[in-house]
Amino acid sequence: MSLFSIDFFRERGNCNIQRGGVAFLEEKRSGPQSDTELSDGGTAAAYGDKKFSDISVGEIAERAGVHRATFYRHFSSKDEVLRCALARMLRETEGDRKLLETDFASFIRPVFQAFFDNKNQMLRLYKAGLSGQILDVLKEYFHFDEIPDMVVNGGDGDGASGTGETINMEKYRMAYRTGGIYSCLLLWFSHDMRETPEEMTEIAVSL
Repeated sequence: MSLFSIDFFRERGNCNIQRGGVAFLEEKRSGPQSDTELSDGGTAAAYGDKKFSDISVGEIAERAGVHRATFYRHFSSKDEVLRCALARMLRETEGDRKLLETDFASFIRPVFQAFFDNKNQMLRLYKAGLSGQILDVLKEYFHFDEIPDMVVNGGDGDGASGTGETINMEKYRMAYRTGGIYSCLLLWFSHDMRETPEEMTEIAVSL
């Protein structure tokens, strides 16, 4: 499936950013469009060399075979469509989350592979100045916002907050890790992604 496929206007495909996460919505198809028609209408290739900033919501909806009203029932903007596509791309790579702590290389390699498999689209996104969307998607992928800022230390109010709680270092570690992966991706894009996913995995693990 192409990264920018709009087949998420189909059953199981509809997605919407809610409470900082991606929720997949169920909706019956409203027309006779085939999977191919919906997919082809929403791919980046369908727009040729047109810049993302020049693509209108109406054009996306028309090519996807849906009404503008349907678009706005699920997305607030074009940027949200892009975040949803990126989040879905990574979601499809996710394996056993226990590997995040026990075998980081095995956990992160599919992430680099997913970006590499969409190399042309990633480079177009980077050159269009839209790669900032990736940081939010990485935070979602690593469940960053689910990690509490503070943890109870069992003391009597002598923690950093004066309430028996201390700063959760796990959140700092995850912030460092997420930001590092994002910075590595940007540098990789600037190199036209010459390094292989295996090489990028080795770099990420060594840092």
